[in-house]
Amino acid sequence: MSWIIPESARRKPCIAAAFALACQVPLDEFIARLEILGGKFCGTYHGQQCIDVAWEYGFATTIIQLNPAITPIADLKAHATTVMFPEENSTRFARYMRTQIGVLGGLRDNGQSSRLLGHAVAWDTKDIYDPRGFVYPFKAATKAPHKFFANNFFMLTKVCQE
Repeated sequence: MSWIIPESARRKPCIAAAFALACQVPLDEFIARLEILGGKFCGTYHGQQCIDVAWEYGFATTIIQLNPAITPIADLKAHATTVMFPEENSTRFARYMRTQIGVLGGLRDNGQSSRLLGHAVAWDTKDIYDPRGFVYPFKAATKAPHKFFANNFFMLTKVCQE
């Protein structure tokens, strides 16, 4: 696949830009649908809002986590236990990415301090389409200048809707 990152993506919330790109929907149209569903929270949109809009465009979303955790005590993150899969978590994560398009959510270096920021990029089974204007293979994601660390895959599957 060869997608084109619109120039306007650099000025819009990355989660919306990544979902619009993966769904192959004009970014302004995708954002208009998000605004109808409640608009921005803290200056951005939530992935769950994007899931609803993706559904309107005929895509079901399954979230695959790189390191899923179970927290038996609701308020204590210190008690979270990472679920380890027999095939290794990174192998499982990559297995879904090999055949499905979607959106990768994670963290990126902000370039000014050691603080990491939430970030989202589109995925076409071969390359990352970063709303900041970059296209690169997954193996280059954690290297400069990208420094993107994926931890969630919003896997998009085209569905028939009536």
